Amino acid sequence: MATSAVCITGLSVTDISTNFSLFGQSVIMALIQIGGLGIMTFTGFFGYFFSGGFSFKNQLMFGEILGEDKLNSVISTLLTIIFITLLFEFIGGIIIFFTLDSSLFESVGDQIFFAAFHAISGFCNSGFTIIKDGVTNDAYRFNYNFQLAVVSMLILGSLGFGTIFNFYKLVKEKINSIWCKYILKRGYRHKPMVFTFNSRFIVLCNVIVIVLATVSFFYMEKEHTLLADKSTYGQWVSSIFMANSARSAGFNSIDLNFINIPTLIMIVTIMWIGVSPGSTGGGVKVTTVAIALMNIVALARGKESIEIYKRRIASESVNKAFAIILLSILTISFSFILLNFSDPNQEMMPLLFESVSAYTTCGLSLGITPNLSATGKIILMLTMFVGRVGMLTLLVAFIKNTQNKSYIYPTEKILF
Repeated sequence: MATSAVCITGLSVTDISTNFSLFGQSVIMALIQIGGLGIMTFTGFFGYFFSGGFSFKNQLMFGEILGEDKLNSVISTLLTIIFITLLFEFIGGIIIFFTLDSSLFESVGDQIFFAAFHAISGFCNSGFTIIKDGVTNDAYRFNYNFQLAVVSMLILGSLGFGTIFNFYKLVKEKINSIWCKYILKRGYRHKPMVFTFNSRFIVLCNVIVIVLATVSFFYMEKEHTLLADKSTYGQWVSSIFMANSARSAGFNSIDLNFINIPTLIMIVTIMWIGVSPGSTGGGVKVTTVAIALMNIVALARGKESIEIYKRRIASESVNKAFAIILLSILTISFSFILLNFSDPNQEMMPLLFESVSAYTTCGLSLGITPNLSATGKIILMLTMFVGRVGMLTLLVAFIKNTQNKSYIYPTEKILF
């Protein structure tokens, strides 16, 4: 449970809504917040811990992640990101609070805690909930305002801290421009490329995945599980909720055991793709898959490089994308094979679903998590940890850097 909370996965061996006390639920909430905010340090520090602590090289690395050119701005940027995160969670908590039916709670305090828990769990894409039976509970299954509020938190958290901070800088730039032009009555010197190339690319990739996933879920389940929704509006809200939750969050308003097999395959694919780099979510990341697909198109067209937004993608990024994809497939396959040995009594489809969910830190399950053996749970714990840190980061941590050679070998082409 602790591993699942810190890795913001959401896989649970027990129902925390009934089996955990208020203190236990608070601990889970704190671990989710630590796991969500700690992605910058948790992944970065682990990957470079063995190379000499927070060195100048590491500062450059953090600056690159945050899009900061000045090293003295890295710390202030991190603090700003933490502030923005807490602000979003606070606003989200207020919105969720007003979407709730007060008659379902014994006191206002319980309602406030409920709203805070789901705001944090939603923004951190953790999937933990203190609703008995989850969002499938009748009191929340058709509370579309609640689902939309949670989805908003999921999307904000999935964009990535760097992109959110970039939005903050863009809004700040616009406000300063308006202030100088209309209040101070003087010219304003605009900064170039406030909204960076990476942020534009990340937003584009997220919009494409969200739209395709939502539309696909709607039309595949329209005559099936979505029949429970009595209106077209409700069906679309449920589709938006499930499509975004499947990317990395792990909430589900529809029982996955009753959906179509094609929809289940689509959900596994969305889980594997995941969300944005540097976000609270998991998966191989939308940019990784986008670069891989764009490279395939470029090769088919006979182009030597990938070009987008009048920029050429570095070959290093392309190589890294394919490495991440291959490592994810190998890790998921290895976890799936081990689970088949540790829990031979379970069916293969739920075990594969569990492996993908653990590696991508999604948290969706076909209901077998509590029934896994102790060995199976340990395998899932390790898979969650590897998925959260990143297999490539682990390799960087444990494989020593080789010395650069002063010579270059002749180039040869491999036959494919």
